[in-house]
Amino acid sequence: MAVESARESRHKNRDRQVTPGVRAGLLVLALVVLVAISWAYTGRPIPEDPAQILLFQSSLLLVVLGTLVLERYFTGPGDALVNALGALLTILAYRNSENAALWGMLVLYLCLVLVAAFVALILQRGRGEPAGKAWVVRIQSACYQISSVLGRARVVFSAVFLVSAIFFVQDQQALTTALLLFWAVYVAMWPLGVPDLLSRLGRPTVTRDSVGSLVRIDSPNLARVALRDGVVWPANPTESLVVTTHDGITRWGIPLMSESRADGVWGTVLLASSSCDYESRGVPGTVQLPVVDDGAPTVEQLVRATTEGAGSEVLGLVREGSTSRRLRVELLPRAVTALGQIVGVVTGSDPVYYQVVEGETSEEGFGTLQYGSHIATAAPVGMRTSDGRFEPADWVPLINSPVFRLDDCLPETRVDPHQFTLGNVPGTTIAVTGDFLGQLETHTAILGMTGSGKTELAFDLVRHAAQNGVKVLCLDLTSQYAPRLADLAPTELSISDDKATQLGEKLFDVETGSYGAGAEKKILARFADAIRDEVDDRLRKFLQSDTEHVGLIELREIANTKATLWITDMYLSTLLKLAKDGISQSKVLVVIEEAHTVMPEASFAGLGDFESKGTIAKITQLALQGRKYGVGLLVLAQRTATVSKSVLTQCNTVVSFACIDDTSINFLRNVYGDAVAEGVPNLRRLRAVAHGPWINSGLPIAFDVPFNESKAQRLDWASQRAGAKPMSVHQTARSGSGANRPLVPAPQDAGDAAEPPF
Repeated sequence: MAVESARESRHKNRDRQVTPGVRAGLLVLALVVLVAISWAYTGRPIPEDPAQILLFQSSLLLVVLGTLVLERYFTGPGDALVNALGALLTILAYRNSENAALWGMLVLYLCLVLVAAFVALILQRGRGEPAGKAWVVRIQSACYQISSVLGRARVVFSAVFLVSAIFFVQDQQALTTALLLFWAVYVAMWPLGVPDLLSRLGRPTVTRDSVGSLVRIDSPNLARVALRDGVVWPANPTESLVVTTHDGITRWGIPLMSESRADGVWGTVLLASSSCDYESRGVPGTVQLPVVDDGAPTVEQLVRATTEGAGSEVLGLVREGSTSRRLRVELLPRAVTALGQIVGVVTGSDPVYYQVVEGETSEEGFGTLQYGSHIATAAPVGMRTSDGRFEPADWVPLINSPVFRLDDCLPETRVDPHQFTLGNVPGTTIAVTGDFLGQLETHTAILGMTGSGKTELAFDLVRHAAQNGVKVLCLDLTSQYAPRLADLAPTELSISDDKATQLGEKLFDVETGSYGAGAEKKILARFADAIRDEVDDRLRKFLQSDTEHVGLIELREIANTKATLWITDMYLSTLLKLAKDGISQSKVLVVIEEAHTVMPEASFAGLGDFESKGTIAKITQLALQGRKYGVGLLVLAQRTATVSKSVLTQCNTVVSFACIDDTSINFLRNVYGDAVAEGVPNLRRLRAVAHGPWINSGLPIAFDVPFNESKAQRLDWASQRAGAKPMSVHQTARSGSGANRPLVPAPQDAGDAAEPPF
């Protein structure tokens, strides 16, 4: 596009400010004058002589098509092509004129405009297409400038009119003189600003505090303002505006942003919900600054009133395409946001909160200009109740509703000491809590990649349960639980290494025995019955004890997958039988670490025989039936593909850290919805999403786990054991027959007490 001079820019702006009424009046006046000239010199309202028609045609095209109708704002290559082609077809009929040199110059000029416009159209790039080679861009730019400047209707038809007047100045001297005078007066009044003056005479007086004129109001309360020349839109506006609508009602306005367009600079103003009692009312259809020291509210005060006191900064506006599960927000140019940030939108009389889960860039065309913006996608969190819980909203916010940043001044959540605190909503002091103990039987799953923080969260849940009288039984294949829970003096419930080894050998004998392996199976059954009695005795004493709250079952030394499944089946079936008999007077929480090992999906377990599949199904059923007898599950897994879906689908509460595999994301779509699940791979370290009956939010909500230096220093299993120095599981197993023994020796005095790792 050609770079215009300051004078050309002023002339164009002056043309744009001419009102439609003045344009219509000038059109009628010009036609009346032309008819009068024709009547006076030819005796007819429209001349019949071809030479006279040429003069009137060029004048009429100049007035009607050139200035008042076709090219109100600017001349494009297409406009220039039509202007030049029409003029060329008209002037070619007079090629036998006596002024052949002048005729030839006019034809060359029109051909130049015609070719330049045609080339510019051919090389014009569509939206989003690459710029191409540099020499092509230079040719296109040059042709565009030639066609847009020399191809303007005012220039083209003025040239045709002047040359035609020279052609017929001998034969039509009086008529030519009158038309030349008309043309000179008409052309001169535009740069002199006469049409603009007439337009201003029809408008009310604009005060020095005027910002611009109100063009339209987009539903519900978004005003589009054409800014006056010289008005500079502030980068971070703090002053409110006075908007007087066309019906005379005055309202306070919150300036949001401005954009340069082909038809001028436009500003976007949000109309505040509060009424305006401002005395210095502006004229209808104008926007102005309030008088200094006249009690006008600040932008922050207006935003607080609009957001019911929940925010003081507008981040953006609700865009089209928003649904009840996904909010699209066009961010203001100055807005700064981040994934996981909570924002608010007023729906009805209450603010509804959303969390940003995705961001993208967007581009919108205004003629030859492209307006770029950021679009944030946010998932609903809900409305906050008086007790700090988030409840789903009833409907979708209106389009163009303001989206605001949540203020730090919001009150912190009052946490019930009996509830568990997962963390804080990102960027706020709002705590995400829940009644984990009250909903323990509904089962909970914690998902996430290695090192994302799921085991640390499990440790916190174990402590919370144990400190509130719940019996916690941990199936641990990682050997982390003993040192990390040393301060709780966990009880070792595992079978000895020797028995585990013998079990693996007998299972191998069954697999490799003669057809049917009848003898080997009898030996295995007798051995399993003996182990079952030992397991029953240990679990019974653990459940009946008043001092033991955490029990560990370590399976680290068991390499045979079938042996692991057998032992898991044995412990869970025994636990379920004792729970049915009412042995435990409290609830029981079963923590299953590395769930893909003890509750695998059959297709991923590597076990194709019917017996192993039956064992997996039995373990699953035992786990799910436990909820009837006060037994709840806490399942930890890295990938949902390898864990029994029968178990995962029965975990009503799901907490997910970062996951990147497709199977986990697809599973989470059914739990969280598409918008939240698609953002799970982008979760940063120590950030998770939670949803379920015991979470104090009716919709999925993201939270940040507080950083703990003592947790971060535990880098590996060796350092964990070196820090807590507990007695090993196998030392404990060998030191006693079958009685329950604590994994950590009891301290001799207060000074010897093991320091909690958290």
